[in-house]
Amino acid sequence: MSFLSSLSPEAREELLVLVRAEVALALAAHPLTPAKRWLTTAEAGAYLGCSERAVHQRLRRGRIPAEAVRHQGRRLLFDRRVLDRTVEAGL
Repeated sequence: MSFLSSLSPEAREELLVLVRAEVALALAAHPLTPAKRWLTTAEAGAYLGCSERAVHQRLRRGRIPAEAVRHQGRRLLFDRRVLDRTVEAGL
């Protein structure tokens, strides 16, 4: 016997209304925005699960291909799509 089947129909309906309201609040708090294509070094590190220094080391060692990087002044930007392909390839 499941938890829901032990509830009365009225209690199940009330629970359903509460769950829908909570889900609506959670979705409103986190608007769906498309993922950024170009990431800063800090964002790339967070995306890859490593530090900014490790991102630079991976770039120097060729583990992140040069095609993934775009220079914006002194700042480096990393293409998320290329990073995804690199991770999938196991580099």
